[in-house]
Amino acid sequence: MTRRHLRNFICATAAVLALVGIFGEHLRAYTLLGYKWGTNQVLYYVNAQNNYLSDAVATAAIQSAASAWTAQTGANFQFVYAGTTSGSSFTDNHKNEVFFRSDSTSPGGETYWWADANGNLVDADISFNQGRYVFTADGLPCSGAIPLQDFATHEFGHALGLRHSGAVDATMYANFPGWCDTSWRSLSSDDISGIQAMYSGGPAPTIPTAPSSLTVSRNASSPTSTLYLTWNDRSSNESGFTIQRSLDGLLYLKVTDVAVNVTSFTDQSLLPGIQYYYRVAAYNGVGTSSFSNVAGAVTDVLSSLLTSTSPDGTLVPTAAQIVDSQSAVWTIGAGSAILRNGSPAAGGYGSKILWSGGTIYVFGTDSHWWKWLGNGWANIGTTQPGAGTGSGTGSSSASPDGTLVPTVSQIVDSQGAVWTIGSGAAILRNGVLAASGYGSKILWSGGVIYVFGTDSNWWRWSGSGWSNVGGTQPNTGSGSASANATSPDGTLVPVASQIIDGQGAVWTIGSGAAILRNGVLAASGYGSKILWSGGTIYVLGTDSNWWKWLGGGWTNVGGAQPGTTGASPDGTTVPTAAQIIDSQGAAWTIGVASTILRDGAWAAGGMGSRILWSGGTIYVFGVDSNWWRWSGGGWTNVGQMF
Repeated sequence: MTRRHLRNFICATAAVLALVGIFGEHLRAYTLLGYKWGTNQVLYYVNAQNNYLSDAVATAAIQSAASAWTAQTGANFQFVYAGTTSGSSFTDNHKNEVFFRSDSTSPGGETYWWADANGNLVDADISFNQGRYVFTADGLPCSGAIPLQDFATHEFGHALGLRHSGAVDATMYANFPGWCDTSWRSLSSDDISGIQAMYSGGPAPTIPTAPSSLTVSRNASSPTSTLYLTWNDRSSNESGFTIQRSLDGLLYLKVTDVAVNVTSFTDQSLLPGIQYYYRVAAYNGVGTSSFSNVAGAVTDVLSSLLTSTSPDGTLVPTAAQIVDSQSAVWTIGAGSAILRNGSPAAGGYGSKILWSGGTIYVFGTDSHWWKWLGNGWANIGTTQPGAGTGSGTGSSSASPDGTLVPTVSQIVDSQGAVWTIGSGAAILRNGVLAASGYGSKILWSGGVIYVFGTDSNWWRWSGSGWSNVGGTQPNTGSGSASANATSPDGTLVPVASQIIDGQGAVWTIGSGAAILRNGVLAASGYGSKILWSGGTIYVLGTDSNWWKWLGGGWTNVGGAQPGTTGASPDGTTVPTAAQIIDSQGAAWTIGVASTILRDGAWAAGGMGSRILWSGGTIYVFGVDSNWWRWSGGGWTNVGQMF
């Protein structure tokens, strides 16, 4: 009878030296003991008594480890759990036992085996040393501990007849990757090749089938910070499941892995009032399945976040926080990190946050002010918005309306950005070429920057690029004529021959009912009337609907002429009233199947039982029993109480 034992070490250097000393071999890839089981099913027993895990948790981790060598490899071999044992020592009793020991000198794991004269294994015992190491399991805290399932997977490899492997990614590699690491439960191609070399004849291993029917819901005990996931396990050969999360349904990041046969997970420490998306995949040593369906939910809103918007001009520090018009809370965190609802805002760092004119600004670590764009930042220079200096103590405002460069050396716009003409007629904003603009003049008119380009056309700055407004200097009849003011509110074409809007653009009706802006067809608009109302251009289209100009295109606002009906009284609700007219003249109603309609069209997928007009804002009581605020192009969850 032959008796041998294999040890598993934690210390990387000691492990390699000890293995060379014991076996006298150079490690390259999988290596066989030279002995194997003579049957394709081997029973094992577990004594789960230990210092760190419940018996049930420890047994489950050991069973998952044993099953990995069949489920992930397709080998014609199976360890079969046969029940409990009281055994706690290495004994050749032809009873394969797994147990824990407390030994201050032994390695973390050991496997003793015995073989007969024919080269067949007849007994294998595995122990885990809790005298030197702490063991943990999925779902439990881990700090300076070893996941039992991963360590056991390695030891069962020895019990099969495998020595240590020289492949560093292999489960049978001699050195455990590190505290809390869970990579050993997934067998590598080297591990699979090793077992198949001994126990061939089974079906080829395959990638597990993807999970299905993923659902996400709020956790009733902590709805503002946790979401509960469930899914269907459709595979029989997975090592576990990987869970990914996204804030936009496009970019996903890994949250965690869970063990084999687990079909639920609670995601904790989330932010309140945020939409989260999830997907789940099964994995094993062969690979990872496709992902499940995407499912998502919105965490509840903290009552402390349902506060009014901060006063214009609020500055942090001075105030502890700023609440913007979307109810997002802005603070400065550790290391000058700019936080939005407690999370870093697109990598922003700075010493001040300013709420001015409905916009968030940050005084960055580079001594420039940066404007929040909704998902990133734009540099607007060293001048504090609304002030003459970065400190906020200056009194100089934007340049006077009608300022022209050259004549003066620079223009300061309403965002505090400084405009100049550089070498080669380059148009510079805060010293940087502004979206490849070139020209001989810069004009500040009606709150807008215009440039007289090298093509002899005037170009309007849109915030990130340029739009051609024709050869006529904005707000004048020609390049030198006296200023021509914006048309009076309510001007209609025909009646008047043209309308001049707040940007100085000239609107007319051309041949074939073409709607012309500075003589050019405006985004394929056609109609019989142009109306200037409330600072907005409207056109009565050839379909007998009024269309609103958005700056680059049109949106249908219905058959009623804008401005002919005043906004509904504050506090109006539907039902009670048949409809709500907002300050833009849009009519809000509830349609079939609780759809929320804006001028007769479904408003960004909104569904609910009530519409409220309050404080100049549309709110809807959604089918999920939450109130949602209309943002102009979509909806923001503001919670169950309003």
